[in-house]
Amino acid sequence: MKRVRRYQAALLLSAGFALLLSVALAVSAHDRSGQESKSDGPFAIFTVNSAADTNDGVCNAADCTLREAIIAANNNPGTDTINFQIGSGLQTITPATGLPTITGVVTIDATTQPGFSGKPLIELNGTLLGKGIPCLLLSAGNSTVRGLVINRFESSALEIPSSNNVIQGNFIGLNPNGTAALGNSESGIVINGGSNNLVGGTTAQARNVISGNLNHGILIIGINASANQVKGNLIGLDFTGTVALGNQSDGVSILASPNNIVGGPEAGARNVISGNAGKGVSILSSESTGTHVQGNLIGTDITGTLDRGNGSDGVDVFNGVDCVIGGSTPELRNVISGNGEHGIRMNLSTDNEVKGNFIGTGANGTTPLGNGFHGIFISNSSGNNMIGGTAAGEGNTIAHNLSAGVFVDQGTSNSIQSNSIFSNGGLGIDLAPQGVTPNDGGDGDGGPNNLQNFPILTSAMSTPSGGSRFQGTLNSAPGTSFRIELFFSPACDPLGNGEGQNFIGSTQVNTNGSGNASFDVSFQTAIIPGSFVTATATDPSGNTSEFSVCVTFFGLADLSISKGAAPSPAIAGSNITFTMTVTNSGPNAAQSVTVTDNLPSSTAFVSCMSTGGGVCGGSGNNRTITFSAIPAQASAVITIVARVSCTVINGSNIVNTATVASPTTFDPDVGDNSSTSTTPASNPPAVLTPASANFAGVGGTATVAVTFPAGCMWTATSNAPWIQITSGSSGTGNGTVLYSVEEYTGSTPRSGTMTIAGQSFTVNQSNVACSFSIMPGSASFSASGGSSNVSVTALDGCRWTAMSNVPWITITSGSGGSGNGTVAYSVAPNTSNARVGTITIADQIFVVTQAGGCIFLIDPASLAFTTAGGNGSFNLMASSECAWTATSSDAWIVLTPPTGGSGSATIQFQVLANSGERFRAGTISVGGATLSVRQEGTATGTCNNNINPTFASFSAGGGRATVSVFAQGECLWTATSNVAWVTINTGGLGLGNGSVDYSVQRNTTGAARVGTLTVAGRTFTVKQKGS
Repeated sequence: MKRVRRYQAALLLSAGFALLLSVALAVSAHDRSGQESKSDGPFAIFTVNSAADTNDGVCNAADCTLREAIIAANNNPGTDTINFQIGSGLQTITPATGLPTITGVVTIDATTQPGFSGKPLIELNGTLLGKGIPCLLLSAGNSTVRGLVINRFESSALEIPSSNNVIQGNFIGLNPNGTAALGNSESGIVINGGSNNLVGGTTAQARNVISGNLNHGILIIGINASANQVKGNLIGLDFTGTVALGNQSDGVSILASPNNIVGGPEAGARNVISGNAGKGVSILSSESTGTHVQGNLIGTDITGTLDRGNGSDGVDVFNGVDCVIGGSTPELRNVISGNGEHGIRMNLSTDNEVKGNFIGTGANGTTPLGNGFHGIFISNSSGNNMIGGTAAGEGNTIAHNLSAGVFVDQGTSNSIQSNSIFSNGGLGIDLAPQGVTPNDGGDGDGGPNNLQNFPILTSAMSTPSGGSRFQGTLNSAPGTSFRIELFFSPACDPLGNGEGQNFIGSTQVNTNGSGNASFDVSFQTAIIPGSFVTATATDPSGNTSEFSVCVTFFGLADLSISKGAAPSPAIAGSNITFTMTVTNSGPNAAQSVTVTDNLPSSTAFVSCMSTGGGVCGGSGNNRTITFSAIPAQASAVITIVARVSCTVINGSNIVNTATVASPTTFDPDVGDNSSTSTTPASNPPAVLTPASANFAGVGGTATVAVTFPAGCMWTATSNAPWIQITSGSSGTGNGTVLYSVEEYTGSTPRSGTMTIAGQSFTVNQSNVACSFSIMPGSASFSASGGSSNVSVTALDGCRWTAMSNVPWITITSGSGGSGNGTVAYSVAPNTSNARVGTITIADQIFVVTQAGGCIFLIDPASLAFTTAGGNGSFNLMASSECAWTATSSDAWIVLTPPTGGSGSATIQFQVLANSGERFRAGTISVGGATLSVRQEGTATGTCNNNINPTFASFSAGGGRATVSVFAQGECLWTATSNVAWVTINTGGLGLGNGSVDYSVQRNTTGAARVGTLTVAGRTFTVKQKGS
């Protein structure tokens, strides 16, 4: 938008300046009385101020029509200017008769019309005129026509038989808005014999829009019409350059006129020649030699991105000689695309050059805007034409056309070199007849370009340095030098002989006497592996062949693969994991890599995964892993998991081989492109526990434990009718078979079998009743008790139970069974005299003998006394049958009789007074239990006793707690309760450190209460909440 505004502003300034200049010059042409009059000098300005078509013989300030101004200018011998001041804005002049021929040098400048801001405001309407009368006929030369709208004349808008004229800024064949066709009946502009004329220019203000006319947009005709330039115009489009409003014949037609230029290298010189019903540019006759068509958009919109094709060819050269279409720089490039027939047609034309153009693409060289038939069509003995060239920038891009890129129908020595030709509907280069023309031995055939044989490529691959190397052969005329050009493309033509999108380089070969030559050439060009390479051959006369058969370009990459398997051995029914590492040691990336791994029949595929972008594929055991590319110096790890067959032979080997390959990459060392793993298989026979069974005649039931590889299925079948499998007839991995044996009363024993997991299990049945035996038959225990077990021996099917006959013997397992079994039991500790108990197992008696043992307990375990001594007692607890005797360790501890007895008792004693200074300690022993007695001495000194804690709080429910006492070892202390609801349980008297245990009764009074204990001379406070 900013660019548009700047453009509009520039036009306004330009228009304003022109208007001021016109006014100034007009004033200078007035006489002193203020009347405008014809100048008698060499220069005059005439201002048109009326849209009428009258002629009173005078052009003055009062009245000056265009007709009067042209007559006045013709009559003035100098260089004149015709300006316009007809009111303001758009004005239409409709001549009733033909306007006067311009015979004097003049500038007709309609941009001086007030209100001009870019679009013309003076319209010349030819509807009142008959056929053959052009709008303006410039016969004087050196004149300029600027800023007019010229439409609806029954002839051409402008006819220029003179030279050095400038036509700029006009709408020719359109309405004043430049948006609709109001065509003139003949061509828009006809230059018939004049030279060095300029139509358009390199600025936006100079651009003509020449569209909608019923013949050509511009016609240049005649041998003297030379060195004319057509630049910067829109020909066949509206003023925006985007909407087709085509001329009904050619956009530009050059007939028998030499050295004319359409376009040019200058910025802004580009014409947009599109939307015309005929050809974009037509060059006719050998007299049109030296014509240059350069830098134009032919068949697209002004942006070069949209198809606005001409109805016929983009450029047609008929009998043309030494014409140049395009050039070697971007400024000279034509975009010739979207046209209804050929991009360029050469008919009976010689020595022409087509270089550097985009033919069939947008202005970016890639967007498809194909022409409707061939990109370039060479016919009717056209020869010595050059399509492309060997210098930088001379190659054309010829793509997306509906038929061939270049089709040579007739003619020889048409060289087609260094072009980018791709994505066309037909062959890239097609020498008639249509389709691939096979090579012939010795290349002696004739036809278009002598049907030059194409090379045969035998190898195309990367080099270690990252470049490319090509090998091939050529069979053609003996003893001749040929230029071989090489190209690569991402795809090959469906006919197999490729096009050539990217020019790689060229080499020269010389055929021997048999017409054979070979080549081996390298370039530094890096090419993507997997691309397709083609080649052409051109003889010294410029005859270029069709493209060769495509060959695939192979990258140079050293691929390798290593393989391992785990676990080893591989267990039947379990998974085995194959791990493969694919490595590219370079130097190039490997494209389209495939790893193939056909798993052995002793396994079954489970899963696959890969790093490095590998895609797992395949079916069944035949697996593939594909990679679009593996970069140089990169690796990928592939993991394939398979299930080992349950029928694999134990001890056999599981052998697996994987390979890696790339169809588009050359591998200099294929010795490491496969790898094999060998893994032993483990599949031992099933283990049955027990291995067989024996039943008594009564029969019964039993089980067989099956040990088998996890994941492997097995079955169990009975081979005897009297053996029935009741459960476990099949399983996977470890399992159990439950079976029953019928009662048997025959005269002799019998045997039968079951087949379980492939193994035979034998069942023997006797014809006798059940019998049982146990081992051992008895056991002895100490008073502390213990545990043990008893083995039961019986025939399978013989059921038994085990029962303890005394409470101190407990059966912990095996309280019943069938056949052989085990009874586990425990014996409780004995605190009494020796005892004997039994266990009944089937019809057997098992005897348990246990030694006696007495345990004595006393309470409390210690007592303390003052120096005065006193009486004391403690409680002895023992079984009634346990006898005991109490003894004192010291004479100052005197036992009160009786000092012996049986069972529990309270034992009394007396502690004598201690007259010594030191405290003393002694013991009373009863049946291994000991009471500690301590007494203070007379020299205990001051005792600093402490307690912790000093208070406690209780809920109404009461409770129990302790108080710790801290005192010297010779300090005796006491604890007493000062309230009835707190009771001292233990620790009422102590010596040294100790503790007091007390209880708080439930509070049913409803009120909180506080009580105290006196402990070791300290006060301990008890608080209790009310209920």
